[in-house]
Amino acid sequence: MASGGLPDYSTVELAQLAVTNTAKYPDLAGNVAVVDTKNFWRDASVSPVSNGSQNFHWNRNAASYLDIGLAMADAMAAFIPLDYPSSLQASCGAAGVTLSWSSGTEIPVSVQVLRDGVELAAALPGAQTSFVDADVPPG
Repeated sequence: MASGGLPDYSTVELAQLAVTNTAKYPDLAGNVAVVDTKNFWRDASVSPVSNGSQNFHWNRNAASYLDIGLAMADAMAAFIPLDYPSSLQASCGAAGVTLSWSSGTEIPVSVQVLRDGVELAAALPGAQTSFVDADVPPG
């Protein structure tokens, strides 16, 4: 590990990661995303390299390539403003399951919440971005 708890990075890698520093590069704010691909490294022992010691291109590991592609897609999708509610999240607590979401660029007139096709809330105000399901069945 290098100083600051980060893995060892080359000068080029540090420069690539720095483009999201909005204080240093304010013109790129909101237009650039970085995916640190070191997080997707898989050892040669679980990768299809011919000699077991390639140590570059993620050891030709398809799972690494998939993870990198998904992470890049997520990073790019964050730049697309959605005009409808999205980014549904659920969290459990003492009161039940809290559902939360982002409104999008256009606030809907109302929001309907369903569980297994059964209506839980018919016409929540469109600006509302959460709902607590207090009657969640076990499991």
